[in-house]
Amino acid sequence: MPFILYRSSAGSGKTYTLVREYLRLALTSPMQFRHILAITFTNKAADEMRQRITGTLARLSEGGEECMKGMGAELTLLLGIDGKELASRSGKVLREILHGYEEFSVGTIDSFMHRIIRIFARDIHLPLRFEVEMDRDELLARAIDLLISRVGPDSVVTDILVNFIEHKFRESGNWRIEKDITEVARELFMESGQKEISRMSRTSPSDILAAADKIIAWNSHLRRTVSEAASVAIHAIKASGIQMDSFYRGNAGIAKYFEYIAQGNLSKWKPNSYVITTVEENKWFSSKCPASEKEAIEGIRDVLLGAFHEIQEKGSRKIPKYLFYEMVIKNIYPFSLLVEVEKHLEEIKSSRQVIHISEFNRRIAAIAMNEPAPFIYERLGQKYRHFLLDEFQDTSVLQWQNLLPLVENSLSEGHTTLVVGDGKQAIYRWRNGEVEQFVRLPEIYNAEGHPWMQQRESILRATFEPRELKMNYRSGPGIIEFNNGFFTFVAGSSDSRLRSIYQGLVQEYPGGNENGRVQIEFLDDSGPTSDYEQKSLKRVMELVEKHTGMGYRLRDIAVLCRKNEEASLMARYLLQQGYPVVSAESLHLDASREVNFLMACLKYMVDPDDMTAVAHILNFLSVTGRIPGDLHNLIAEYVHYTEPGTNGARDLFNYLTALGLPVCRNTIEGQSHFEI
Repeated sequence: MPFILYRSSAGSGKTYTLVREYLRLALTSPMQFRHILAITFTNKAADEMRQRITGTLARLSEGGEECMKGMGAELTLLLGIDGKELASRSGKVLREILHGYEEFSVGTIDSFMHRIIRIFARDIHLPLRFEVEMDRDELLARAIDLLISRVGPDSVVTDILVNFIEHKFRESGNWRIEKDITEVARELFMESGQKEISRMSRTSPSDILAAADKIIAWNSHLRRTVSEAASVAIHAIKASGIQMDSFYRGNAGIAKYFEYIAQGNLSKWKPNSYVITTVEENKWFSSKCPASEKEAIEGIRDVLLGAFHEIQEKGSRKIPKYLFYEMVIKNIYPFSLLVEVEKHLEEIKSSRQVIHISEFNRRIAAIAMNEPAPFIYERLGQKYRHFLLDEFQDTSVLQWQNLLPLVENSLSEGHTTLVVGDGKQAIYRWRNGEVEQFVRLPEIYNAEGHPWMQQRESILRATFEPRELKMNYRSGPGIIEFNNGFFTFVAGSSDSRLRSIYQGLVQEYPGGNENGRVQIEFLDDSGPTSDYEQKSLKRVMELVEKHTGMGYRLRDIAVLCRKNEEASLMARYLLQQGYPVVSAESLHLDASREVNFLMACLKYMVDPDDMTAVAHILNFLSVTGRIPGDLHNLIAEYVHYTEPGTNGARDLFNYLTALGLPVCRNTIEGQSHFEI
């Protein structure tokens, strides 16, 4: 049987293909499902696959037309049986699955590795009753607390922490280092950093401290030297009484460039296009520059050019090294503590009898990659004969290498292994997913130095059968054609390593569907971040208005954002504009205009001089169309309308009445109230 690789794209029937292959194998005999292992990446995907398998079996078991179309027709052809036999086999397999559901092995790769760890806990030196810990940062917080508690008795750790705190305080004015150590220590849970961490463990902390001192001294000297050249230019500008906006492009021009460098911000040493234009095309003056300052700029131009060229000359030779050292300095102290943090982590896990989920693969790999037939797989190798792997592009290097002994055994006995993936959808790099190992199949990625990997790779190559799912059944032609063009362009603009990810990317689509459209717009982001945000918010609202005007319902429109905070900002903005947004943000009481209006009324009643509350009240009444005018004009009119010495509630009451709003004023127990 072959090692089948399906390269798929969105909407190409990936789950359908996996379910069909599972049923093709399971329907050969009623108990065959016990020998199939189907692995996907998330619990949700695993649940969907289980439901699709059992649901399809239930429909096929009814016989009739279900066995003669779609999945049923394909299975009868693949198995060489008729519809009646297919219905009979489907019923038997479904009954066996329902009666032996614990043998129905469709789950996530993490759950499978957990089972192996549980079964062979004693063999890999784990406590028999260990617990799985999911919270990485909670473990790190405990380990870092233990590390800091050693300040004083442990002179090496003390020196590192003191130096780290002093450096951080000099750079940012903040002496809290726990967050910095935590961010670096997360590498202890990553597969990709294990080799580097192992190398660092062979370097003494005192050597690292000495290297840090040399790097900091070198950077300080260069920063001081380059900043002095820029300070000469700044001094000349100030002594001549020249304003920054008198230079070409003002705050984006050469004067601002010198200011950055004089402040020690050497990351700005590469001049922008405006500074280059000033120097190369002799454009020194802005349109606002008065004649007197033009003469002053002319008088110091040679000084400014000399400073600029001095900065560039030193920068081209040394600042790249400086910037690299800055990154090193930022992390060198936390990295020097990694070995100590790891020791405390092991102490905590041992005392609490826990193992973090990220360790499963490393524990198994220590055995699986160094033995021809790892003993921990002996029983599993007899149980599972066929392997189906979904979302392979998100599988980590260790996860795949840990599965290889089972895959090797399966293929050598003539059984099936099927892998499905889409390199363009590799989104779990942060969980050690490695898209390159998918792209390189049947080659085993990063297998150098492992004696048994060449043998396993030879079996993969001998049985390899690549296939492609070309048809997109989900999207409209407009979207598919856009994606084809976009990814073709990306592939042509990328290096050979990335180009292979987009191999076989062009999708086809069935006839009869003419829907789908893509429109891309670029907003000007040259101004402050807040301006760009406002432009984005306004443009999205304009598009919502446009499409509702074309007959689309609000329920047909979804707004997707890259970050949660951007989505929250968008939801709040649309809610303020009167659109009923369905989001996590819309469920908060503080996102309700009516609730905010009531809160503003209560605040105003407590403190009639609270102009913020007045602004909220007027804004609500304006946005909801109860009173005419925009907020700015309403507040100005209110301030003008208010007479000194009058009662605040009475002023607002009178002002709203004057605007024609039907307001009812009551006095209860001597207090003034109003009803709208």
